[in-house]
Amino acid sequence: MLPAVSRFGARFSPDDLAAIRERARTEGRSIADVFSEAVQDQVRLRRQASVRPEVRALMEGIYQKYETVFEALAKM
Repeated sequence: MLPAVSRFGARFSPDDLAAIRERARTEGRSIADVFSEAVQDQVRLRRQASVRPEVRALMEGIYQKYETVFEALAKM
C-alpha cells in the first residue's frame, strides 16, 4: 500500500520551473517526483543541521562511499 500523500500548490519562477521540467524529462521522472525528492532532501538537510559535526562527517563519508548502492536501492 502506498503511503498517504497530500496535495499542495507552489509557485516557481519561469526559469526554475523550466529547470525542474528539464530535470524530470532527462531523468524520465514526473515533475511531482522531482518536487518530492527536493522536499525530502531539504527535510534531511534540516535534520542533519542538528547533528554533531563529527557524526555528520561520518554520515557523509558513508554516503559518498556507497552512493551508487544507495541510488540503486532507491530505484527498486
